[in-house]
Formats: sequence, structure tokens, C-alpha cells
Amino acid sequence: MGAQVGAALRARLMAAASLQAGSPVPAGEGLQAAAPALRAPARIAVVIPAHNEAAVLPFTLPLLLAQLQSCDELWVIDDASADGTARVAHAAGVRVARRTRAAGSKGQALRWWAAGAGAHLDCTWGVLVLDADSRPAADCVAVLRAALQAGVVAGQALVQPIDYAGGVLRELGACSELMEQLLDDVRRAARGWPVRLRGTGMLLRGDLFTAAAQRLCTRIEDVELTLFVAAAGHCISALHAAQVQDPKPASSGDAARQRARWLRGQWSVLRTHWRVVLAVAARGPAGWSLLASVLAKPRSVLVAGKLLAALLLAGVAMRTAALLPAALAALFCSWLLPDVIYLARGLCLPQTRGLALRLVFAPLYALWWLPIAVLAARREGRWRSPRRAATDTTTAPLRW
Repeated sequence: MGAQVGAALRARLMAAASLQAGSPVPAGEGLQAAAPALRAPARIAVVIPAHNEAAVLPFTLPLLLAQLQSCDELWVIDDASADGTARVAHAAGVRVARRTRAAGSKGQALRWWAAGAGAHLDCTWGVLVLDADSRPAADCVAVLRAALQAGVVAGQALVQPIDYAGGVLRELGACSELMEQLLDDVRRAARGWPVRLRGTGMLLRGDLFTAAAQRLCTRIEDVELTLFVAAAGHCISALHAAQVQDPKPASSGDAARQRARWLRGQWSVLRTHWRVVLAVAARGPAGWSLLASVLAKPRSVLVAGKLLAALLLAGVAMRTAALLPAALAALFCSWLLPDVIYLARGLCLPQTRGLALRLVFAPLYALWWLPIAVLAARREGRWRSPRRAATDTTTAPLRW
């Protein structure tokens, strides 16, 4: 998918010069910018955090083993699984780091692995983090290896949502995810600005990953890694020539629980890493854009709020003939114009044209976030893949 975008970015990537680290953020808060590598990384360590993922690993691991070289490593972090995840990984011939007591989240599992089995990673390595059910394209690892050799220190592959058909809310969510990558991230990349990491398909140079992983402490490790890398002055490149298929949650309820975790994680990041957030903001428009992509969520609710404010103010202006409400209504309408243009451009993408009729349910998608906010405010449970929440009997249900 996205052949033209992928080809353009591939050409840009291969011609890219090595990225230089910027000045470090205040001591004790930001991730210190790593020294430039003496030589470009040629080896890749693929890391898959897994908790009760035995059912999906047989589909993922062969796709990766077919792409790796003899100098590479493929790791499965078995976070106290009870379904034979480690056995399946061993049978496939990959390395397994087994934790007998669950870390509780993907980020904590990565932190534990980086401090132990992954401590040998340095600037000659690249680290690719994938979900257990991710399906990398046949040339994904080769494209990412070329990116590292071209001087990229951090990058994000194109995440292609799959298995979302049959539910309006899930289809709208997949459409939003595609539009954000193919419009927002492409625009940021064209300006030389960093893009956000997305949980799967995340690529970091080994020394940068090791340093950043030691500070992971919330349940949205992708946002934390994004902020740490950006605060250190590194650019996260959009590597859309490398593609990873990402299955979506099996039901709207599972998707709601997943988004509740994201929303709760945003609050945790703001509370825990507020100095890092300020350091990213201090980097100017590039930092503001990145913060908007990871923290100004959900976008649909923000757009719905602007639309509601414009309608209410227009109603007041019509009843009272007052100038101020009319001016404010016009202002909110002008703020909505970029969103309308953005939506029109997104629906012209080949990957989203089939979802145009779903726009009838767009208000429902915005309202869907109200129960999600309620879920986010409730007690948090252990990390677990929401895609199999309905059939997984190996652990107790999540408490939301």
C-alpha cells in the first residue's frame, strides 16, 4: 500500500545524512543524547514482548526468521505467560527471556529486558520492537537495516491496520490511524520534523533504546519512548517504505478498553514526565507538532467540541443579534476549516476510500469516547492483548 509515498520516502531515506544529537535536556529528566555512532549499525535485534501470546507467535515468528541474517537476534520476552508462550518461541528457534513474575505492562517488560538480556546492545545494533501479532512485510527488516546504515537513529514503520471490518467504530478508528500516518506524518517528515512511535514497528539504535528503556514506567511505552528520544534532540523518521500489519481489537468493547488504557497513559505521562514534555515543547514548532500527535487526543472529540461551540454561538448570535457571539462563531468555524480539508484529503487516499460512507457515524465515534473516559478513570489491570480478551481463559479478566 502507499506505493508512491513508500517509494518517495525510501529514496529520501537512502540519501539521508547522519542525524546529529542536540543539546541535552535538564539533568535528571531528559534522556541524554547519545554520542554519534562510530559506524552505522549493521545488526538488528527484534524484540517481541509477549504475555499469553502462544496462539499468534507461530504466525509472526516465521515471517521474521525469513528476513534476519545470522548476525541478528530475535527475542521473545515471555512476561510470566501461562499458555506456553516460551515453549512456542523455543520451538521456533528464537531466543527467550522469561520473567516468572509479570512486569505488568509492555513497557516494564522492555525495561526489564534492556537491563538484562539486552544490556549488550550498543551503537552497532538496531532494535526493532514489534507486537506479538504484528505481520511485517517481506522486506521490512531489510528496509529498516538500510535506514540504520543511512544514519537514522530512530524511526517508525508504517503500521497497516487489519482485521477491523465488521464494526463501524473499529473501521473509523482504523481510518483515523491511516490518515494520521499518511497525512500528518508525511507532512512532518517533509519538514524534517519527528513523528511519533506507535508501539509496533518501532526502530531505535541500540544505545538509544537501552538508555530510553530504563526510564519506562507507564503503560504507553510508545509515547514515553517518543518523548525521551525527541527531548534528547534526535529525529524520529517516518520509514513508510517498511510496513507492518497490525490486527485491530476483536470488538468495539475491546477497542474501548484499549483506548481507555491510552487515555489513562496520557495522564500518567503528563504527571510523571512533565519536565520531559516541557523539554520537547522548548524545541519549537517541531516539538509542538510532536506533542500534539501524542497528547492532543482524541482528535475526534476536539473537532466535535469546536463544531458544538460554533453551533451554540451561532444560535446565540441569531437570537440576540449580538456581534460578539457571531464573531466567536466565525472564529470557531475558521478553526474547523483545516479539519474539513484534512478529512477530505484523507478520504481521497486509496486506503480509506471504502470507509467514506462510515462518516455518517462520525458523531457516534466522538460520543464513544465518553464511556472510554469512564473506563480510564477506573482501576487499571494487568497488560493483556485486547484482541483475545473474549476467549483468553489463562488469566483473570482486566479490571477497568
